[in-house]
Amino acid sequence: MLGKENWQMHLQTFAHLSKQKGIPLLATGFIDEEEKAVFFKAGFDVYSFFEIFQDEDMRDYGYNPDNTAGHFNASGCSLIAKALADHIQKHYAISKDK
Repeated sequence: MLGKENWQMHLQTFAHLSKQKGIPLLATGFIDEEEKAVFFKAGFDVYSFFEIFQDEDMRDYGYNPDNTAGHFNASGCSLIAKALADHIQKHYAISKDK
């Protein structure tokens, strides 16, 4: 999938196939505004790490934005997992009351 055109083509194909099967589309990660527009156009919901960590310093969770070769530590992964679970529950999951 090297190259912007290939990435967008494969993203659109994935979105089309997923929509046919009724699969919700959620993109997450370090997604900037330009990429976010591409995801939205293809039908994805976007919940980026920038949103998840908007009031936090990523370095406190093992990720240094100045050295993007690193990864989040266990606390960072836990924060992301909880935020994604809450987002999915709020936007996609069927409550027990329904």
